[in-house]
Amino acid sequence: MVLGKLPFARKVTLIVTVMIALSGVSITGVAAYQFRRELYAQEYSAAFTVYMAAANYLTAHNKTHRGTYQKKSLDFVFRKKFLQLEGEQGERITHRPSNLAVYDGRGILAYEYADSSEYTAPRYIPRGDLPVRYREQYDGASKSIHVAGLVSPDGDVPGFVFITFASDIQAKIATLFLNTFLVMAVVILIAVGLSSWMTSHALAPVQSLIQAAKRVRRGDMDQHVIIAGEDEIGLLAQTFNEMVGSLGRRIALMHRMQEWTMELSRIFDIRNLYNSFMEMCLALSPAEAFRLYVFNDKAERMELVVSHDTREDPTAGPDALIERACRDGRTRFLDKDGNDLPHAESTVELAIPLIASNKPVGAMWIGRPRAEGHYEDETVTILQTMAQHAAAAIENVKLYSELSEKERYEREMALARQIQAGMLPVSVPEIAGFEIQGLCRPAFEVGGDYFDYVAAGDGRWCPPR
Repeated sequence: MVLGKLPFARKVTLIVTVMIALSGVSITGVAAYQFRRELYAQEYSAAFTVYMAAANYLTAHNKTHRGTYQKKSLDFVFRKKFLQLEGEQGERITHRPSNLAVYDGRGILAYEYADSSEYTAPRYIPRGDLPVRYREQYDGASKSIHVAGLVSPDGDVPGFVFITFASDIQAKIATLFLNTFLVMAVVILIAVGLSSWMTSHALAPVQSLIQAAKRVRRGDMDQHVIIAGEDEIGLLAQTFNEMVGSLGRRIALMHRMQEWTMELSRIFDIRNLYNSFMEMCLALSPAEAFRLYVFNDKAERMELVVSHDTREDPTAGPDALIERACRDGRTRFLDKDGNDLPHAESTVELAIPLIASNKPVGAMWIGRPRAEGHYEDETVTILQTMAQHAAAAIENVKLYSELSEKERYEREMALARQIQAGMLPVSVPEIAGFEIQGLCRPAFEVGGDYFDYVAAGDGRWCPPR
């Protein structure tokens, strides 16, 4: 929950830190464990060296003194002379044992040496506890190494020797682990600092993208993010700039299309409508040729109503492509080789049907671009949208024309009816002995019937001739 609220840069830094820490601890632990094994191996090797030196000296001493061990002589050697060397700087290197005990073949103590009076060797060791071969063991409580083996490994002198010497291997291991983890801690801190700096530096363009995206959301389309590199973030910035640019163009075109649509809806002259629509399409696309076809209901075929062509050698016309578009009820695309395409990609020529109320009103043909290249998907989409508005506008103008023609006819018929009614007598003459009524009501707007009262003179009346 807390991790989800952290900024992305902090998440990256945290992940890198955890990975570095885990890697560092693992590497440090493995290295420290390996060094620990090496320290134990060195310490046991030193213990074996002490044992071999002591065994050789005891063997020689036993043979020299006829099978006995002279305590005074041995104590002097082990205390003053045993394994002491002069270094290059005069320092003394010593590996004297802390205590040493020699037992005969029966397990009875034959000689004992100790560098302090606090230690006393047992007087007897059972045969089961006597070593049959060399053995070694580290005692953590007393911080010492115990080794045991035969007095004479080759069997010349019977007996067993037990040696103990102090060991600072635990202090060495503790110092090793402490130093190793201190170094690792310093490395982790440096890595965290570097990763934090690198993350902030690397994600700075992302922050710029976020701020730019927020401004775009508020309607400010004048945004451009600086491309800092050619990596994925640089590609993201480039894509963002292209998207904002395309979005800005689309919004501008949408406003322009809205104005054009309103303009088309205000045109009631069919010829002006055709010309205006052609001018709009040529302004939207870099086409070198344009043709608009409208379906003639009486002739039941498409007729070319307006065209524009800047080519030096214009072709006979895209009639076949127009027919396919109207038959299928969808836009047809051609590539530069004249092949049909299922989509707008690589389109250099297209025919768009004008459909209103699920029936074809007409179609428009867009020729090749004036420059080398093809039409973008965005341009094709806008042209298709304009075709929908044009289809509705053409249909409305046709309906308006039909309505105007009907109104004109009705006005003329009403005028004819008025004229015909004006030709009929307004008053009825009074004739003695007769009651006269006259009425003419046509079955349609006007009729061919007529009547009148004609005076023949001398009070006589006769029908009109």
